[in-house]
Amino acid sequence: MLERHFVDIAKYREKILHQQNDEINNDIPFQKVYRSLLTSTIRQPFISAIFHLDGVPLGKSNKLTLWVLSCSILELPPSLRNRHSNMIVLSMWVGVRQPIIKLWLRECVQNLKTLKSSGI
Repeated sequence: MLERHFVDIAKYREKILHQQNDEINNDIPFQKVYRSLLTSTIRQPFISAIFHLDGVPLGKSNKLTLWVLSCSILELPPSLRNRHSNMIVLSMWVGVRQPIIKLWLRECVQNLKTLKSSGI
């Protein structure tokens, strides 16, 4: 997905860097902090993500619930970022009870750290 949207990501970063008024395009949380980070790491590009965690019942007759941890790439413009095809599913959990979120997320974060350090 990153290769497919390389040009879109580069254009959106430039737009954020050169934008003077945060009220015009405020789709990025903590936009001033994000712009400062972009400026300080201009020679070392990075990708950041917004994480989403949600649960949904799998049926009325049983008590199974599906929980999905996914993320969106913050550097994509909102029109692309919010498409299902650009959301990354990181982990899923199915059970009759809510997962122990702290344990589940800890394992997911550890896997992401491993992926970051070793690559794909």
